[in-house]
Amino acid sequence: MVIAGFWFTIGAVINCAAQDLAMLYLGRILLGFGVGFANQSVSICQPSTISAVDLLIASASSAP
Repeated sequence: MVIAGFWFTIGAVINCAAQDLAMLYLGRILLGFGVGFANQSVSICQPSTISAVDLLIASASSAP
């Protein structure tokens, strides 16, 4: 998550300071890396932090 935050922050700073189209493209690419890294780590972190009770509550509330 730290790596994702780093790339996202760098991309946001470049987008804010952009003076031409190339800087905007570079900022968007770096923002994309940040979002991509964050999406990869959420799929690993989320199951390891949820408890069995939370799973039971979630499955009971989603039943018709």
